[in-house]
Amino acid sequence: MSEYDAGTDTAAETETWQDSPEDSHVLEVHGSDGSTTVYYDDNHDGVADSALYDADSDGVIDRADLDTDADGRLDTSLVDADDDGVVDVSLTDSNADGEFDVASFDTNQDGVVDLVASDTNYDGHVDHVIADTNYDGRADALAVDEDHDGVTDSVTTDRNYDGTPDSVRYVDPSANPYVADPSTNPYTSH
Repeated sequence: MSEYDAGTDTAAETETWQDSPEDSHVLEVHGSDGSTTVYYDDNHDGVADSALYDADSDGVIDRADLDTDADGRLDTSLVDADDDGVVDVSLTDSNADGEFDVASFDTNQDGVVDLVASDTNYDGHVDHVIADTNYDGRADALAVDEDHDGVTDSVTTDRNYDGTPDSVRYVDPSANPYVADPSTNPYTSH
């Protein structure tokens, strides 16, 4: 994805690297479908450091792919899904394995992330989800798959939105410490 190969892009009509005023090599590719992709090679190594996509030819970037750690692999994708010029989805490959493991969403299009899903052990499955359900800029729900078995173990919520968790619901009974050892349950008599 980070290297552009003119031989494999059959829809390309323009294939010329040019120097830009910012001292980057720039390759602008116009597809036969009307789309435009602009590749930037900031260090002149022949590998794109970023790519900007305008899929619907309206002049607004729909997606930007970036190499944030300069390792030659595009590791972050920023998506404007509703074409308003504001990023709605951010996908990140934080461990350079070629797979996105953190996804951030702006679900109400206010420019603030309100949902984050992550794969903390890099096994390809989401195991943590953090949400701001009332859009006040503070997380008020957390779902966790602590044992990485694909089943949510617990959901923690802040129902009165005061910044302090006030409810933990164990979805997976095997993750509930009170089921595993009833003597630790403060709500039952011993």
